[in-house]
Amino acid sequence: MRASKGVSLIELMVVVAIIAILATLAVPAYTNYLQQSRRVDAQLTLLKQQSYLEQQLALMGSYPITGLLSNGLTSIPSDQQFYTISFSVTPTATTYTLQAVPAVGSSQLNDVSCQSITIDNTSNRLPIVCW
Repeated sequence: MRASKGVSLIELMVVVAIIAILATLAVPAYTNYLQQSRRVDAQLTLLKQQSYLEQQLALMGSYPITGLLSNGLTSIPSDQQFYTISFSVTPTATTYTLQAVPAVGSSQLNDVSCQSITIDNTSNRLPIVCW
């Protein structure tokens, strides 16, 4: 018998098959990891806006009922622009609820478990799995 000097086609196909199986397992896990890490973008922006609203309460004695955020508009993009932050309901002098929804065209639209992340004036954070 001759000594083999290379890799046979069968051996190469086995290696390709193993790599394909590993890739089918790794890609969804990586995508899920990216979605979870991008939620931090929404969380930080919600907390910044909450801080702004609490400052307004301390200075003025009430939350701004105009529905304006710190940029003077009714909605604001998150820092990395994966989410849009706005009031989920019209704020009152004593209450508000902020929400973050995935921005149009953002890859976060595929994050079905966290399509709306909210925080209110009592720091209730929903859904809990998104915080």
